[in-house]
Amino acid sequence: MRVGAAWAVAVDWVRERMSADPGVRGAFFSGSTVGLAVWQAEGGRDWRHGDG
Repeated sequence: MRVGAAWAVAVDWVRERMSADPGVRGAFFSGSTVGLAVWQAEGGRDWRHGDG
């Protein structure tokens, strides 16, 4: 799974929880996925798939 796809799943999950639980106000991303998602969004190649 690409980082962008994983982020989309996480965003959907948080939105669902926010609508059901007023105590949930959001989430944050941390670690290497932050830089990797930006890199992929800017046209970087994913080395795991042999394209770069």
